[in-house]
Amino acid sequence: MKTVNAALARNEVWWRWTAAVGCARLPPAMAPLASVFAGREVSGSYAFGALLAGTYALCESLGAPWRGRALDRCPPAVRGVRMRRALLVSGASLAGIAAAVWTHQHPWVLVLLTALAAISTSGVPGGYRALLTELVEPSQMLPALSWDATLLEVEWLIGPVLVTAALASGQPAVAYLVMACWALSGALLTAIVPTGGVRPEKPPAGLAPLGGEVPAARPSTAAVSARRAVEPTKPVLKPEHGAWRHPAGWPSYLTSGALGTAEGGFITALPALLLALQASAASAGLFAALLALASMIGGVGLSLLQARLGAEPGPLADWALLLMCALLLPAVLAPSVYWLVLPVLAGGLFIAPVNALRSKALEQALPVSLRGEGFSIQYGANGIGTALGSGLIAALVMHSIDLALVVVLVIPALISAGSLLIGARARTAAR
Repeated sequence: MKTVNAALARNEVWWRWTAAVGCARLPPAMAPLASVFAGREVSGSYAFGALLAGTYALCESLGAPWRGRALDRCPPAVRGVRMRRALLVSGASLAGIAAAVWTHQHPWVLVLLTALAAISTSGVPGGYRALLTELVEPSQMLPALSWDATLLEVEWLIGPVLVTAALASGQPAVAYLVMACWALSGALLTAIVPTGGVRPEKPPAGLAPLGGEVPAARPSTAAVSARRAVEPTKPVLKPEHGAWRHPAGWPSYLTSGALGTAEGGFITALPALLLALQASAASAGLFAALLALASMIGGVGLSLLQARLGAEPGPLADWALLLMCALLLPAVLAPSVYWLVLPVLAGGLFIAPVNALRSKALEQALPVSLRGEGFSIQYGANGIGTALGSGLIAALVMHSIDLALVVVLVIPALISAGSLLIGARARTAAR
């Protein structure tokens, strides 16, 4: 594994890809917290800020399947152009939001621009992941995906911190200007990433895949593109039933949605919760960063303990989600901001394990021909859950922040408990 990691570190193209995807995924990581404060600046209400955060998450999740499908069906060279174009549109939209916040435009102007920014890049994360499979050798795929998962956690750790730093200027619009710069940087860096695929037909000697066998040569991306050019009207074959109709995938989709509800709702509630504790609402970024840091630690712990986990990944994901909600719930009882650190760190430990375990369960549940679509649905389900959590906070925060937090944490806990009970009965009936 050390040899494979060393070879990956020497892969210049992988470093270009890492830089491009790192910039492109930072705006979504900054969006939840930036939306809360931008909505507060324009409307005077944190409830509208939560609504704005929910709009971004919902539009991104609903747009991901069809935008990602469009990228999959176009030739590799065109795919790169479309990804850059999407990032440019998103950057322009984010700059427009900054101008709207700065000049205190009507709140619904922010809603429309937020929807445009989210939809335009909703398929880009999936496009980058598909591109990664063409840029590295098969033997490097596992460490490349592992580092990508780590990078994603780092981005969600840095995103709230960047928002907090931008708020030091006293103007929430600055956060959106920073987001626009990251989107434009991602577009520029994507231009230097080969989108036609550079992976060799066979891995070099000494770099056989984990199974020990060198796979048969695959058609090059250039050959695939040439075939598409010759047969432009040939219909794309699809499975008879889509991944959303595959019953084995639904537990993963539900758990992903429940995780988004709990995590997204909790992060959106942080500014109001801190105000209730007589602390600065701007500290919400630091607590969101603590949540992401704990998630990174939990992900590393799962990778170290993975060989000792004998249970199926699906039930383990439900147990991890149940524990996460239970450990975050004491936040409503925190007497001061210092006591709030404990539930944030304890609950955050289980975020990355829930994601990893449920993704592993989905991989086992779906055939190869449905996994791409299945993971897109899972991504969308998490976004819909985030929008639901943000919407619940927006609806309940004016009544009681404690009630709002209880609702967004109890609902996912009930979903995970129900999934465990249904799974246990199914396994008992199968015996």
